[in-house]
This record gives sequence, C-alpha cells and structure tokens, in this order.
Amino acid sequence: MKDFIIICLGPLFLIHGFFALAVKEKNFGVIDIAWSLGFVLISLISCILHDFNDLHENIVFAFVLIWGLRLSIFLYSRNMGKPEDHRYEAMRKGWGDRPLINAYFKVFLFQYLLMLIISAPILVMHFTESRPYEFLAYPGVVLCILGFIWEAVADNQKKQFKSKPGNSSKICKIGLWKLSRHPNYFGEATFWWGVFLLSATSGYFWGAIGAGLLNLSLMKFSGVPLIEKRHEGNPEWESYKAITPTLFPSLSILLNSSKKS
Repeated sequence: MKDFIIICLGPLFLIHGFFALAVKEKNFGVIDIAWSLGFVLISLISCILHDFNDLHENIVFAFVLIWGLRLSIFLYSRNMGKPEDHRYEAMRKGWGDRPLINAYFKVFLFQYLLMLIISAPILVMHFTESRPYEFLAYPGVVLCILGFIWEAVADNQKKQFKSKPGNSSKICKIGLWKLSRHPNYFGEATFWWGVFLLSATSGYFWGAIGAGLLNLSLMKFSGVPLIEKRHEGNPEWESYKAITPTLFPSLSILLNSSKKS
C-alpha cells in the first residue's frame, strides 16, 4: 500500500503543476503534454522503489520513457505559443464564468484518474516478482516497438504535410494516413498492448484493463470522436472517410499501394 501511494503521488504533483501552468498561460491544452509525462513518472517511481532490480520492469520503463518523452516533446513543439486547442476552447466557452473549477475536476483530475487506470500494466510489473510467462515478453517488445514507430511516423508525416503552404486546412492522406484515418492512435494503442503483454509475463492479466481503457478512450471519447466531429460535413473529409478505415490500417490499400509503386 505504501508503494502504491508513493507511485500515485508523483503524477498528482505533476498534474497540479501543469494546472498552475494552464492558469498562468490561460491554456488548458498543456494537459496534453502532462499526459505522457505522467506515465513516465509512474514507471520511473516504480523502478526506483525496486532499485532498478527487475529486468522486465526496467524494460517497460525504457519503452515508456522513450514513448512519453517523444510524445511530450512533439506536443510541446506543436502547441506551445499557439492559441488554445479547439477542444479546450469549446469546453471553456461551455463552462461560462467557472472555467477553472470545471477544468480542474473535469480535465486535470479526470485525466489523472485515467492515467492511474491505464498504468495498470506498470503496476502489475511492480507488485509481482515471478515471471512464469516470460515468452510473452517477445511479442510485447515487438508491439511496443511497432506501436512507437507507427505513432511517431504518423505524427511526423502529418506535421510535414501541414507545414507545406496551402495544406493547413487540408486533410492529410499521405503515408500511414492512407491506411487509416487515425494511424497515430493505432500506434499508441498498439504500444500499450505491448506494455500489457510485458506485464502479463507475471502470470497476472489485469493489466489489460489499462490497455483496454486506452482503446475505449481513443475510440469513444477523447480521440476519434472529437476529431471526426470537427471535420463532419467537410466534403474532402467525407470522401476520405468513405474509403479509409478508422483505426486499423487497411491491408487492401497497402497492397494496392505496393502494386502501384
């Protein structure tokens, strides 16, 4: 119980620090940067409490560190110094004269709770010692690497596309964005299923709660629905949506692209 409390306190302090920054900058979007850093902190504290003596836990930390730092740096470079993201701007307007108290509970503390639940695979690694299903580490490592690369490449492809003159309002349909409408989310989901498999080497499978919640959140709440709603009615988006799957990449599109090349 003591270890669990210590692990929970780390990201709680982080969230409050970023809430203070959000108030100062008048930009609730900074929570997006704190999101991935919170997982890094949870995994780091978990390893510190074990003096970095558990190989599998250290592997998970290495993956989460690389994933989290890459994503936070990407979001910082994309968002900081720019107007508040349209999602949070809409929330602020809907909250009238009480935006801070609403943001504190409905955005910052809510994401903190999500962070703890999604971290279930990390907690499984911390609170178990034996690894009877060590063979699961191999597909786990593969999924972590694949998911990380997929998400990073997708983010970079969209960034490069949007940076070209005249493309800021266009729909990105190049590279991985040909294969699905949200390849960055597919990469993130794949990464966390890899972390789950690494945690499952312990013989305990409740870490699936974390990866499952992340998938559910991306598909039903914070990810896909908000973006899809924003583009709703855009003719370019509607034609793109009609032939491109939501999350999982289309093998038929990939094969057709390979034949053409």
